[in-house]
Amino acid sequence: MHSCKPPRKALKRWLEDYPSEEGNYGHLLLEERTPAGKAPCDDLIPYFESAHLDARQCFHRLARISLHPDEGEIGCDAQYPSALPLTARKGLFGEVMSGMMTEAYEFTGSHEWLVPVFLFRNHEDAG
Repeated sequence: MHSCKPPRKALKRWLEDYPSEEGNYGHLLLEERTPAGKAPCDDLIPYFESAHLDARQCFHRLARISLHPDEGEIGCDAQYPSALPLTARKGLFGEVMSGMMTEAYEFTGSHEWLVPVFLFRNHEDAG
């Protein structure tokens, strides 16, 4: 189950936010402060790892092998999610980023958003 809080401090260092509201319409523009390089990536890894934990556990049960990229077991060459096709990886990345932004930033109406688990679509590729 996804349990990692969004890395708000890292996002604040990386992105400048420009929220605007007019009536019931809200918009949040996020701009990169400076070319970030690899620095924010390191801060985002725990969130992404937590988001993919449920999928890793599911595929581990199905395949009866470890799909953790750092496992290194003999015969374990399936690395989730890096072994997936590029289209599937882009989709997974987008889903995690949108969940993270939903949790990390305030949106119109000041609703509280919790993302308890990521239900990734198109996992037939991994199966």
